[in-house]
Amino acid sequence: MSLHGSLNWFPAEQQQLEEENGLSRHHFRVGQFSIPLLSQVIHLNTVLSDGTDPGRPDETGWALWPASTLISSLLLRCEIRGCDVLEIGCGTGMCGLVARRCSARRVVLSDREPGIVALAGTNSRLQPHLLPIEVHQYGWQAGDRWPQDRFDMVLASDVLYGPHTSCRYEPNMLKQFVDMLDRCVAVDGTIILGHVERNCLGHIDVVESMAERFEVQVLQPEECVAAALMSRDGNAGLRCVKILWCTRRGASPFVKMPPLSPLELGGQATSLHDQPMSIGG
Repeated sequence: MSLHGSLNWFPAEQQQLEEENGLSRHHFRVGQFSIPLLSQVIHLNTVLSDGTDPGRPDETGWALWPASTLISSLLLRCEIRGCDVLEIGCGTGMCGLVARRCSARRVVLSDREPGIVALAGTNSRLQPHLLPIEVHQYGWQAGDRWPQDRFDMVLASDVLYGPHTSCRYEPNMLKQFVDMLDRCVAVDGTIILGHVERNCLGHIDVVESMAERFEVQVLQPEECVAAALMSRDGNAGLRCVKILWCTRRGASPFVKMPPLSPLELGGQATSLHDQPMSIGG
């Protein structure tokens, strides 16, 4: 299966600077932070493989997707200072980089595709005045390496693709995904999963699978970002995302869920940025 754009709108402070291999550099406005990032710009004629096409790797990690907007907005409101954070299926690494800017103690970016791992490493080195960010090749498919450490927070932004024959997720793939999360998150840890509904019953599959191991709270997009952002033209992609905030049953999470209300920055109600929206990638 391939994905066609235009699929992503994201705030950018500066005009894109063309780089080689079809990637562009933007400085994205995330709260009070400016995040330099290399990514692929998604146009109407852009076609990316999601990894289910025979003989083609997963290419979705080269671009930014709306789920990262919601996760980043939540991270801005969480107290994650001193946390160890893992991002799986990190793509460009946006969410993990935002966590690092929010003073997470340790951030590990990970993806299963070698080219995407290299991209995440490049983006980690673009960040100003930061301690090193770890980048590793991890995944949840058969034979993939898993992290050996446990983390206070695990981030997964729009990482599930591929319908089963009945328009549901392939059960074994979903089990491996949940198994990996169960192995990686600490006893008092939190998982923030941004899920985009692509299969008829895919969201039900994900929620039910996660609920077998964790306490799951489903957040609507308007609970994560300000109404002013949700109402802007071109933001239909945000409305397709649900956030699953997951913790272990009976545990006292190290990171508490933030207030689900618009974030005030610079005297204006906003969630992720206070700049006009422009196409990003």
